[in-house]
Amino acid sequence: MSLVLALLVTGCGGALSPRAVFEAEVIPVLERSCAASTCHGVLAAAEEDGGVFDWNTFLFHVDEEYRIVDLGQAYEASLRASNTKEDPSFSTLLRKPLAQTYGGTPHYGGENFLSPRSEDYLAVYDWLVQESGGGEQAEPLNEPEQLFADVVQPLLFGMGCASSNCHGLGAAIPFRLDPGIGGEVSIEGTRTNYGSVTKMLSLDGEPALSRILRKALPLHDGGMTHKGGNSSFLLGRDDYRYESLLAWACEEQERRVGLICDAGPLLAGIVFVRGEVEASHPFDLDVYSPGTDIYLARVGDEGLEPTEILNLTGALHDGLGDARDPAIDASGTRMVFSMRLGEDVGHEIYEMDLGSGEVQALTADSGLLAGGGIATHRDPTWGPENHIWYVSTRAGVLADGGGLLDADLYEFNRDTQENLRRSWTPHIERKPFFLVGGAFGGEVAFSVLRDVIPGQARAHPFRFPPDLSAEYHQHFGITPIEDLFFDMREMTDGRDVVMVGNLESAWVGGNLGLVDRNFGPEMNSQSESQESGLPFYAPPYTNLDPDGATLASPGTLYRDPVGLPDGRILAATSPDVDLTDPTAEVDLGIVVLTLKERLDGRGATLVNTITLIDELGISDFDPEPVYVRRAPPSANDLHWDPSGSTGLLHHQGLPMIDALLDNLSPSGAKTPRNDIRYARLVEALPLTPAERAPVPAEQTRDGVEGATTVSLGSHAPARVLGEIPLAADGTFQAEIPARIPFRIQALNEDRMAVGTMHNRWFDLHPGQVLPQGISGDRPTLYASMCATCHGGIDGSPDNVFVKPDVMTTASLTLSRYADQNPHRPLAPAQVGHERIEVGFLQDVQPILDLACTEGCHEGEDPDAGLSLSDTPTDWYNDAYESLLARGSRSGSDMAWVNEPDGSSSTSYLVELLTGREYEAPGVLVNPGMSHPEELGATPLSDEDLLTLIRWIDLGATWVGTRGQ
Repeated sequence: MSLVLALLVTGCGGALSPRAVFEAEVIPVLERSCAASTCHGVLAAAEEDGGVFDWNTFLFHVDEEYRIVDLGQAYEASLRASNTKEDPSFSTLLRKPLAQTYGGTPHYGGENFLSPRSEDYLAVYDWLVQESGGGEQAEPLNEPEQLFADVVQPLLFGMGCASSNCHGLGAAIPFRLDPGIGGEVSIEGTRTNYGSVTKMLSLDGEPALSRILRKALPLHDGGMTHKGGNSSFLLGRDDYRYESLLAWACEEQERRVGLICDAGPLLAGIVFVRGEVEASHPFDLDVYSPGTDIYLARVGDEGLEPTEILNLTGALHDGLGDARDPAIDASGTRMVFSMRLGEDVGHEIYEMDLGSGEVQALTADSGLLAGGGIATHRDPTWGPENHIWYVSTRAGVLADGGGLLDADLYEFNRDTQENLRRSWTPHIERKPFFLVGGAFGGEVAFSVLRDVIPGQARAHPFRFPPDLSAEYHQHFGITPIEDLFFDMREMTDGRDVVMVGNLESAWVGGNLGLVDRNFGPEMNSQSESQESGLPFYAPPYTNLDPDGATLASPGTLYRDPVGLPDGRILAATSPDVDLTDPTAEVDLGIVVLTLKERLDGRGATLVNTITLIDELGISDFDPEPVYVRRAPPSANDLHWDPSGSTGLLHHQGLPMIDALLDNLSPSGAKTPRNDIRYARLVEALPLTPAERAPVPAEQTRDGVEGATTVSLGSHAPARVLGEIPLAADGTFQAEIPARIPFRIQALNEDRMAVGTMHNRWFDLHPGQVLPQGISGDRPTLYASMCATCHGGIDGSPDNVFVKPDVMTTASLTLSRYADQNPHRPLAPAQVGHERIEVGFLQDVQPILDLACTEGCHEGEDPDAGLSLSDTPTDWYNDAYESLLARGSRSGSDMAWVNEPDGSSSTSYLVELLTGREYEAPGVLVNPGMSHPEELGATPLSDEDLLTLIRWIDLGATWVGTRGQ
């Protein structure tokens, strides 16, 4: 308290009111630290000038010299940000500006109070001590929360878990704890910590397997590799802290799931599929195996030996049935599955009561599609509120590549009997499964086949929360040598088991891998450097069996992995399988696998395999354990609006994303290109099998395999939604029509696609806001969001654990806010209203006819051997087949046009026509002089050049968006 205020209080007839103290002591602090117009001060004309302000937040009116002009308003705003029920130091008003060293929270305005002893801090604190009625008044802790506060929270703090570089509020790893102030935590902070820590418990299985325990144990005593090391926390399982944490975990399991620790086996049985398996692609849903049924094996002890095996679906068909994809609900009493009853229909989704055997059909619309192919519904799983999520080809359109029908995610509401489509990309999505624990609890994970760019084809898990509060994001598998990560499932310790293989395999199967998502990308043998850019690196992915089948070597084929409540894994295996041989003998049986942690920190390894079910001469596969578990948590508020028609894309930095795509591994520098000036949004257009029919290789000039009626290459017709200039910081924002697939191309100043081609389609729900990207202009922001997985922006481990930038400032980009002022939002670019379409016959051939053919590129001996006439060939024309010839002067081993990548900047044709060297392998004879200018002819107009550039970047297809 200041001397002047002390004299007023003691010498003028009694204490001042809290309001008077605020005006005398706090107003000057606010004016010194908070009143700037880019912070909490609002100038008189700010709203009239287009400023946007939420007056329910911490804002107040100021004059031109940033003096507060409405003291009452400032008083009410300050009270809203105050905790007067507990210790005032818990107030946002004090914690936001306080240095994080002393328990402050991330603040856009920086650290205004360097310590709790600073004069300004004490002035606000002394006022709050006298106040009541603050806006931050939490409900008292309930009994479980209080137990956590009394027992668990102090133990975690004592082990250093809440420190800023580990799991404090600024941690990049998404397990964060509020450290409180001086070791004391507010009610709301404790409640938040309780929710975060309970996500790290194994409530579905043995609590001793909980992530919060195993990460803190030594590796030789039940621990698993921890990014913060394993030697500085719990001493072992006889440590009293371990015993206290385990007792608490057991209590939480009993309270939440109704299970009692050490009460005996959790497993009641195993459902599985018995029938024939055949060579097929993992993303081909139109596989029919008549006579395949789902069985239940009852088990009686921890050995899991079946005591009885029952056919659950045999009575549901007449011998032609194909039942598969079983999934058990959280109560362990109901099963959903898919079943096909004939060759001219697809799989439908069914639900069965395991007690009564009663069956209900949940879908009834499979069958032949008008445009070719069969609609089928597969891979059902239980989601929040017992909704059923599954994949379906009912849209009847082809996926990327054109060889398979696209499968999208759907959500079935069992109460309203409604199907809600949840994805619209040309990527085939399969094997959805809900993550329950950990930082991503409540999100749906699924395998995605991404092959927009053939040379980058990969299949690996993605995930998103059903409320769309976060993006559709890759979970793992974007960097390893293997290109197939399929059917991922969460284990009790929070790691994921996944089938690992290659897309070229003739069989659905391969090895098994164990993934710890929070370790980040894998550093594989193809990385430029094997030196980690992280101060601590452990492999996030481990192959569990070095003798498992690969393309290079026959071995044990693994598939259909699923975790058991005791930490073991169920899977289907077949010995000595050659994955390259579609005629190989595959006889799958169901096994249980035991794992052991390596003491060198390289993850788990397989130490024991026991065969449980193996009927000779027929395959047993796709096992699912039957036991009581916790259901996926439900979303609170939807972050999308079903009644809307558009969504928003907020891209926080396209050049930095391009740098990451160029080097995703945790090694080496991430160097943004300096020539990216625009973002092009490309819309994928749906085609049915009838509209994209195969063309025999012998009916193409050069014997091209995989040609179709729309293209000699792999791309399908697409069009441009919009081309958006980047702001100076590399960012952009756009309002985009909902429920359409689009991808992003980085463009140079000539609007050519440059950098790493994006092998991913996005889609937006109505009203959804999709954040993407990261700014390369703010290295500390990169460090706080990317570095702990991908390494320092410069490749140095020293620039990983740095003081993080404030997370909220990531959105304050030049494209979204004028001068990065949070009160001056900018309107997003509107795209999709005037789409740009480019067809070869309608748009490209007329340019060639006018500028290229007469006397030059036609006849029996065309210039440079390149004929560009419009003479028809069997399926295309002379010019089109000539431009897409193989060669060496363009990228992807093409002669003139890099069609596989859809890249004009690596196409020799574009370099010739502009006279400029870009990134094509071919070297110009006359650099600086365009063709045909070098021959004395008129060069192409900028408009015609841009048409050719767009045609190539859109995939150089024969059929344009308007047909031929």
